[in-house]
Amino acid sequence: MILRSDLPNTGFFNSPTVELLNVRPGDRVLEIGYGPGLALADVVNRVGPGTVCGLDHSETMRGVAAARNRHALADGRLRLYVGRVEDLAAGKVSGLDGPFDRIYGINTAMFWSNRAAIFGALAERLAAGGRIAVTHQPRTGERTDAAAEAAADGIAADMCAAGLTDVHIVRLRELSPMAVCTMGHAP
Repeated sequence: MILRSDLPNTGFFNSPTVELLNVRPGDRVLEIGYGPGLALADVVNRVGPGTVCGLDHSETMRGVAAARNRHALADGRLRLYVGRVEDLAAGKVSGLDGPFDRIYGINTAMFWSNRAAIFGALAERLAAGGRIAVTHQPRTGERTDAAAEAAADGIAADMCAAGLTDVHIVRLRELSPMAVCTMGHAP
């Protein structure tokens, strides 16, 4: 059974995604598709002495994220990797084997070629009780709440197929179109 709920107005969806992850001090966290590093900065502040890793396919975004988070990189709390999530799933990216307490991605899952397999590979990198969160807001094609719901249903089905449990969809309705955050837990 997939649970659904709404999140009260919180503004832009990076913060709600991080909030829903319940990142704690000392956690080891992985972001898939860190882009310019906005969410990374929030997570680095929350983990304190923990470690945050990021994987993005763009060397350009690595440079932007590195500049934004230079202090966390310098003190070793942040590590940035360049590569595709499919390469990570195939074991071609070293240093990201886990275990991670939290894994998340924001507007990235729509680009993954085989989501169920990728969620399976990510689940293998989760610590016991770990959580994955993937947020999606339609940016191309049909940009409607219905498209967001359909995307969340597909992501949830792929998480379930990968063996993640307690799958839950949270709707961020204050955005237009709404964003949806789909979460699953390590078994």
